Amino acid sequence: MIEQKLSQIFQQAVLELYAHELPAEAALVQKTRPDFEGDYTIVVFPILRISKKSPDLTAEEIGNFILKNMPEAEAINVMKGFLNISISINY
Repeated sequence: MIEQKLSQIFQQAVLELYAHELPAEAALVQKTRPDFEGDYTIVVFPILRISKKSPDLTAEEIGNFILKNMPEAEAINVMKGFLNISISINY
């Protein structure tokens, strides 16, 4: 299931980028609202105290990690601390 894979890669990103293990229950992935670009959304506000960076920069770093490490991810869109991820239609 793609949500589970996104959650796992999100946890991996936090571990590798910020040297902090993120519990599975904190790695929430949800469907993106229809009025926004993307298929799935990750809210990065809960990890700002870990990243010690702005919401947009944190979302961008995690999004770039996901793009590099998950072939199904096609594009990201960062919107005020929300990371929207588009999945390839080939998936």
